[in-house]
Amino acid sequence: MSFAGDERLPNESAHAESRLEDPGGSLGGTACRPDLTSPTLLVSRADLEARYLYLMREVLPEQARAEGWPIRYDHCLMRVALDHVFEDAWYGHLKKRPAYRHLTDEQLAEAIRHAESMRDGGTPVVRVMNRQSLRWRGKQAAS
Repeated sequence: MSFAGDERLPNESAHAESRLEDPGGSLGGTACRPDLTSPTLLVSRADLEARYLYLMREVLPEQARAEGWPIRYDHCLMRVALDHVFEDAWYGHLKKRPAYRHLTDEQLAEAIRHAESMRDGGTPVVRVMNRQSLRWRGKQAAS
């Protein structure tokens, strides 16, 4: 699955005004769908969930392997983002699984922002976020 415009943008807010795709050209006769690169423009729960899963299952694991992150599996990346939403181990706040389905829309958007921070910040940011997540869980992070 790929979303249009998923490249990293140095100034994403400058790009925010041009967030609609026009698959048929010139908006004539075909519906536009939102570009799912920013949670600020996602309008439905399904869009939020799709963006979250796309980042966690495709974008971040691929980047993690390419850049040698200390974590690379989707469940580890999800752990870090979700722990940062709650500033604690997420499972103490959500009783049902999968976790993303039981977040509020605001919490899910925040998880997406944390995922995007990992994507944009790369290895140094992931190291810091992973260590903090492990501290919230009472575990020591390996170097």
